[in-house]
Amino acid sequence: MKEIKFDTVLKYVGIAVLAFIIIIAGLAIASFIGGNADTVSVEYYYLSSNGKLKAVSARVDNTNVSDEAMNILTQLRDGQKMEGYTLTVPKEIEFQGVTVEDGTATVDLNTAYYNMSSADSVILRSSIVWSLTSLEEIQSVCFTVNEKEVMKKDGTPLGVLNRDNMLIDAEISAINTEYAVLRLYFSNEDGTDLVKEERIIEINANKAREWTILEQLISGPIESDKKPTLSSDLVIRDVTTADGICYVNLSQEFVTKNNNGYMAIYSMVNSLCTLSHIDKVQFLVEGKKLDMLGNIDLSQPLEARTSIADLLEKQSSKAE
Repeated sequence: MKEIKFDTVLKYVGIAVLAFIIIIAGLAIASFIGGNADTVSVEYYYLSSNGKLKAVSARVDNTNVSDEAMNILTQLRDGQKMEGYTLTVPKEIEFQGVTVEDGTATVDLNTAYYNMSSADSVILRSSIVWSLTSLEEIQSVCFTVNEKEVMKKDGTPLGVLNRDNMLIDAEISAINTEYAVLRLYFSNEDGTDLVKEERIIEINANKAREWTILEQLISGPIESDKKPTLSSDLVIRDVTTADGICYVNLSQEFVTKNNNGYMAIYSMVNSLCTLSHIDKVQFLVEGKKLDMLGNIDLSQPLEARTSIADLLEKQSSKAE
């Protein structure tokens, strides 16, 4: 029988130990790079304190995709409130089930969904769609109430929602994308008063919110029961805010094409004053202070009004 030398045994043992160390190190590096195989990365979308939707990334247990989806929904509604963030799902909303088939998650809600305002329901849907589609297995979301497809106000189905047909540009990284809820005031159908329209838009961080509000007013209402108050060719020259007063510098069209009088003026005043740092609005035209617009006194900054029906009556009586 051939004798095995002791130093040879030590050499083979050393090689085996070295190989074992290399394998363990490789597994550790792979775990560090790829993340724990028992968890997956998700993004929860919340409203931040400035009214923008922002993503918060986290790792959760890697389980059945339907369970992962339900955990995300529960977190959006019941999760611990973080400083500066607001949960997007009201406590009254119940998730009665989630199923995932062929990349589409069907989220079944209780009837409390139909008690939500249009703006709140858009926030809820946007938050859920963007959060659920952060999972690789989910590309779109369908909403039902008591297992019946959610319908729009016009009676047509809401349909399947995904990142391409939501309000956030899909080409922008979700983590860096923000949008804001704007409260805009347009004319009602018969032109007797202003009514609020809430809409959610993608925000340009380099543009003042006041400027965005005015642009949206000029573009006109989205909802069919509202009418525009400003001329579509009105140009914003400048907007600045100091000491609670927003100074709005507009083009000459504000004078020459303003056929809506108080409606045009207070659609801007009421909309701008929804911002917490604005108390009053002062108008300028081509850089000069505007004292009068027809028989409307604009010499002093204006505050928001809950109703302008009385002002319209006074204007009408003076015209007579």
